[in-house]
Amino acid sequence: MAVGPMVYDNQSSAHLTGALRQVTSAYALCGAALMSSFSFFAPELVGLIASSRYAGSASLVGMTTASALVYGGNMLFPGLWLARRTRLIAACYIAYAVLLVLCLALGMHLAGLHGLAAGVLFANTAYLALVAALSRQALPVKPDMACIGIAGAATVA
Repeated sequence: MAVGPMVYDNQSSAHLTGALRQVTSAYALCGAALMSSFSFFAPELVGLIASSRYAGSASLVGMTTASALVYGGNMLFPGLWLARRTRLIAACYIAYAVLLVLCLALGMHLAGLHGLAAGVLFANTAYLALVAALSRQALPVKPDMACIGIAGAATVA
């Protein structure tokens, strides 16, 4: 999220879209590595940070890490903010809030705690996709799909 202030400071730069493409690629690849590492070492991380009573929560580390990274990725698509599309931004937040509540309720009903984590991940992913699509209309930034594909494959693996 530290990218946000730098984007606003350099919004008139001709190199902004290229820099955002590079930052998006780096974010995806580093995020996939972080999420994969956290998932792989989840039992050790939970044991290090919490007591043994929380050992069962280790399976949630990957999903919660991915969820946080996906939500943080919305700062990589600042087109709506730069274009001052405040009503559309507000509508995106409202849609996200409604989707999040629905996904949490459905996830809790279907799969308990793991369903909650999956619901948050789904809602965050949908929100990021919406913001990215709308933002690209105001500030055309084409992400490097090869890096996104590698990051996605690493995350799934």
